[in-house]
Amino acid sequence: MKEVYSRFILIEKETANLVKSATASLEWEVQYLSIGGDVEGSIPIEDMIFKDDGSGKETRFGQCSLLCLANFSGVAFSRFYYCMMVGETFINVPKFDEKSFLGYIEKYKPDSLHLFPYITSWMVQSADVEKYDLSFVKKIVTAGSVLPVTLLKGLSEKLPHVRVYQLYGMTEVIMIATEDSWHCAEIRSPENCETLGGLKITKLDNETHVSCGVLTPFAKAKIVDVQTGKCLGRGVKGKLLVKVPYHMKGYIRKSIQDYNAELDGDGFFDTGDIAFFDNDDHLYIVERLKSVFKYFSHHVFPSEIETLINMHAAVSNCAVVGVPNPMTSYLARAYVVLKPGSQVTEDEIMDHVASRFLGHT
Repeated sequence: MKEVYSRFILIEKETANLVKSATASLEWEVQYLSIGGDVEGSIPIEDMIFKDDGSGKETRFGQCSLLCLANFSGVAFSRFYYCMMVGETFINVPKFDEKSFLGYIEKYKPDSLHLFPYITSWMVQSADVEKYDLSFVKKIVTAGSVLPVTLLKGLSEKLPHVRVYQLYGMTEVIMIATEDSWHCAEIRSPENCETLGGLKITKLDNETHVSCGVLTPFAKAKIVDVQTGKCLGRGVKGKLLVKVPYHMKGYIRKSIQDYNAELDGDGFFDTGDIAFFDNDDHLYIVERLKSVFKYFSHHVFPSEIETLINMHAAVSNCAVVGVPNPMTSYLARAYVVLKPGSQVTEDEIMDHVASRFLGHT
C-alpha cells in the first residue's frame, strides 16, 4: 500500500480488522469500500451500484461482452468498468483453451468478443469454428499486439458479418486510440479509402497497415525521428510519444526520476513503438522499437517480413527476430508454423519473401 499510495481500499468483513491494522501506519487517509456486507467505516459497493439510478449514463441492457484476456490487463479492467456503467453483461475467460472457448461463446452468445490477435488467428484457422453458429457476434475487438492485414483478411472472409475493431493503449497511459464510432474522425478522401472488416487500411512504403483508429479524447501524440527526436509529418514512420491527463505516477520500486526519464521536455511519454498517422488522423502501429534490427545501415521491421510469410498458403503463423551477424549487424531469422498437412521448404519460404519484399534483400 505504501508503494502504490493506496487511497481507496476494498475490504470485507472477514479481513476488515487485519486491513485496518495495516493501514494504521499510513501517513495519509484512505477510504474503505466494502463488498458483501456492511463494514464499519466503509462505503458499501452495493449502495454505490443500486442507489445510482443511472440517469446520466448510456445503457445497453441485454448486450454482452466476452473477453479472453488476462484478468489483470488494462483492457479487461477498462471493459469491466464500461460494462458496469452502461449495464452490459461482462464475461471474462482469463485463460484461453481451444476446447472450451467456443463452448463459452455458444453458451453466453455475446454481442462482442475482446481477444488477443493470436486467439483471433486461431479462430481464422480452426475448422471447429465453422461448426458453430456465430451469427449473434456483431463485433470483435483486438488489442495487445499489431493486427496483421493477412489476419484481418482471413477474419473478414470467415465472419463477414462481424465488425472488427483494433485498440491501442498501454498500462502506463491506458487507451490511446480506437476505431470506435462515437468519436471517429471524418475521412477526408473516402474515394481513396480502403476498408477491411470495417477497419481502415493503408499502404506505406509498399506495406499494408491496419488502423488503430483515432486518438481518444484528451490524448495527444506526436511522431518523432528515432535518432534526432525531431517531429515528423503525416505518412512518416517514427517513434510514438503520447500525453494524457491520466497517465500513471511512476513505476513500483523505481524512483520518480526513473519515470521522468521516460518523458520528453513537453511531458510526452515514450511508448517504444514505431508508428505513423495518415491524413485522416488515423494511427497505425508498425512495430515495437525493441524488435527493430539493423541490416547494414537500414532498419528492418520484423512485422513486415512476418506479414509476407503469413501470406504463404502453407503457413499457419510465424515470428521473425534479428540475430547478430558480424558482416551485416543483424540477419532475419523466421520461426514458421505450418498448417496441418502442409509442406514447404526453407528455400521456398525465402523465395516467397524475396519476390515480394521491397526492403533490403
